[in-house]
Amino acid sequence: MKKLLICLVLLSLFLSSCAGGKKYRDDLSTEALMTEILSAIPVEQGYGDMPETHFLYYFEDEMLPWDRTVQQSILAENINEVGIFHTETAAEQSELREELEDYLEDLREEKSAFVESYAPTEVPKLTAACVRSFGSYTVYTVLDPKDQSLVWQAVERALAR
Repeated sequence: MKKLLICLVLLSLFLSSCAGGKKYRDDLSTEALMTEILSAIPVEQGYGDMPETHFLYYFEDEMLPWDRTVQQSILAENINEVGIFHTETAAEQSELREELEDYLEDLREEKSAFVESYAPTEVPKLTAACVRSFGSYTVYTVLDPKDQSLVWQAVERALAR
């Protein structure tokens, strides 16, 4: 009986450790989460909404979840860009993540030479651009690594349970 009890305890510990790791809130709007993020990475003249036409160039409208917020630096010499998407299912999130990775690769290919011509110090942001998921939220950044780290910390704080 003791062996059975020990086995059950070990099995439950094993299964709980494999159950997906960190748990995140699922009740914040992407706008509220973006407010937290932008307070962590202020830029000169602030941020503005990314035009919807920009995303429709890269994505089919039905691919994008309705709860999304994308901001970019207003200052032309700064290519900071942050996007937050809230998906309902793991399948949607997986597909979105793949699409966002492709989007960032397209940005690297299409914008590197242009950015190099007018703001060469901004090119490393394209290189460092990445996508991360936090529960049902997917966040992408086009930022320098220091600011990117601040974004991940802000998201972790805002979504911590």
